[in-house]
Amino acid sequence: MTLAAARTALRSSHRNVLVEAPAGCGKTYEAADLAVELGTELADGANILVLAHTNAAVQEFLRRIRNTGARVRATTVDAFCLDLLEPYATRLGLPNPLHRNVGVGATRIPFSELAPRATDLLSRCPAIAGMLAFRFPFVILDEHQDTSLPQHNVIKLFRHLGQCRVRLFGDPMQAIYEGHSAGMVSWDQLSAEADIVVALDPHDDGANTPT
Repeated sequence: MTLAAARTALRSSHRNVLVEAPAGCGKTYEAADLAVELGTELADGANILVLAHTNAAVQEFLRRIRNTGARVRATTVDAFCLDLLEPYATRLGLPNPLHRNVGVGATRIPFSELAPRATDLLSRCPAIAGMLAFRFPFVILDEHQDTSLPQHNVIKLFRHLGQCRVRLFGDPMQAIYEGHSAGMVSWDQLSAEADIVVALDPHDDGANTPT
């Protein structure tokens, strides 16, 4: 697929686009460019949501979109789940506050439980997914090959119940959890769920963009 065709698919009305983005293809550039373009056209109160796995990746993305005027919120998947759960913590029987410094001996929810709890919340309260989709009608996910099944299910429910558009960037050859794949989302599953799968080709003549 040419770079032009991949860019068209990224900006299309498809709700779920999977982008296979190997090293050297300019994936971060393309994702940031997409966020800036769409993030300047949103209705008031709406933002592009960018989810990554590390704070370093979030900061790099924010650096690339700085001073563009695009309405973008970039955060980690775990931080997104924390923010989603916090208003409902007491009703869900969770420690409150969830992500503040707590006293010695206080109970704190493990990070591994955040995504399963968030999935349960969205399943039980679909209206929350609708509210999220109103705030974040377009979601970009970075390095999605390193996403756990519970984390993926949060985004899957968000997309399905909230009717937002999702763009999943990743490279199955770079999965950092190779050898520990139990509980991790598979590329075959991602491909089966996608409306369309596109590839960014580092050898494309039009792909001479920064990484």
